[in-house]
Formats: sequence, C-alpha cells, structure tokens
Amino acid sequence: MIVVIAAMDPTGIIGIGGRIPWHYREDFKRFKTLTKGCTVIMGHNTWVSLPPKKLPGRFCVVLSDAPDCLGELPDAVDASKDLGKTLRELDCFPHKPLYVIGGAMVYRAAIESGVVDEIDLTIVPEVPPLEAGGVTRFPTDLLVGYALQSEGTNPHDARLTHRRYVRNS
Repeated sequence: MIVVIAAMDPTGIIGIGGRIPWHYREDFKRFKTLTKGCTVIMGHNTWVSLPPKKLPGRFCVVLSDAPDCLGELPDAVDASKDLGKTLRELDCFPHKPLYVIGGAMVYRAAIESGVVDEIDLTIVPEVPPLEAGGVTRFPTDLLVGYALQSEGTNPHDARLTHRRYVRNS
C-alpha cells in the first residue's frame, strides 16, 4: 500500500523557505509511530531539511534529478525515472505501507502517477506568517480523485485534525 502523508495549514501550506513552519509534538509523534519500520520516499530538498539523525528506524529513499549527488544520498533513486513504477517496485512489504513524505513536487508526481492508495493529511490550525523564501503548498487539487474515509482530532492535541482519503475505485 502506498500512502502520501503530510501536514498542512488550512490554506494548504506545507513549508516556507524549505522548512516546516510549525512544531506540533503530537504530530511528529504520530508521524514517527506510523512510519517506523517502513519505507519512506522523499525528494532531495526534504532530505536536506531533516534534522541530523535523518529518520532512524526507517528505510529512506531519496529522489534526486542531480546525478552528481546520487552517490551521496542513502538509497537514492533517479527522479527522472517513472515514479509510479518506482513506487510499485519499492512497495514490496505486504504488511507495511510505503510512505511518500514530501515535498510538494514528489506529492504531486506520486498522486498523478495513479499508484497512491491513501492520503493521510494532518491539518494544523494556524496559517503561518508568509516570509520571503518561498511558500510550498500541498497539491489539494489532486484530492478530487480520493474520497474522505475518516476525519478526527488527535487524541493528545485537539488542535490537530487528521483526515484519511482513499483512492476512488
């Protein structure tokens, strides 16, 4: 099963200046619990933005279209290849989801490839102040191909809303 997982504000912002513009401990704990022991797929910029420990306990695959840095990355995959085919090939553990964790271009490419089974979105309450350095948004226009399966608040932080979408049949 291939799952896109993201956190966004009510306007769809997932990042500002290459960073997550908020910090919700319970959201990070939930992300860790869900992805622990699983394969996570991300773009090069997302990899670079991570803290030094770089998601321990997960098999990290980094997509990059820069051939010169493929050797520097853990389990790097050439992003110029067919992403849908790559995701299907990497989705080889029958009882564990493969998570696509960002950024926006990787989310869009994964969803448009037609292989994403579910989208797990956390909605954070505030809209961060917009700063210079670029705003990155989740491709909410692509949710049209998915049905809202469940919605609820985080049991440990009622400010966070979790929405689970499944691909329309």
